[in-house]
Amino acid sequence: MRAQVDAARALVVFLKSVTGAALTALDPVDILDTSIAVGQKIAEAEREIALVAPALRDQKQTVAAAAGALKQAEQRLAALSPPQGPVDTPVIQVERDTAGEAALDITTLTAEAYWSPVYEMHLTTGDAPTVRISRRAALVQESEEMWRAVDLVFSTADPYAQPGPSEAGRKPCLSRPA
Repeated sequence: MRAQVDAARALVVFLKSVTGAALTALDPVDILDTSIAVGQKIAEAEREIALVAPALRDQKQTVAAAAGALKQAEQRLAALSPPQGPVDTPVIQVERDTAGEAALDITTLTAEAYWSPVYEMHLTTGDAPTVRISRRAALVQESEEMWRAVDLVFSTADPYAQPGPSEAGRKPCLSRPA
């Protein structure tokens, strides 16, 4: 379509560029015949432009819509794709004697995610001084895993600490003797 429009426009430009100086060697009848032929060719080319131009506009709109749909599809595909880099993939085999629903809860611990308490204290003075303490938790997740719809449990326990009591014996000192 685009090539047809370009060719018709080029023909119009060429035919309109023909001047009287180029026709001096012709007799008047030939000049009249040539001018009629040029006029007809210009009219044909302009009619072709008028016929093809709307289809070309429609094609451009179709291409633009397809490009938008492609971009959306690529974004949806990217959202479904696994994250870049190393990813641990747990493999779990489940066997049952009968068909039916099953629920599976996976609990993991990572040293790359932690929380810490955050406290804010506001003191007012005057006739009735008060102290207001606000507490929150700040969560840090540096594991490069994608966390979506996870249940978090905040605990003050240290899961990497010693699980049982210490053996009897010497304990390290927290202060030095004077």
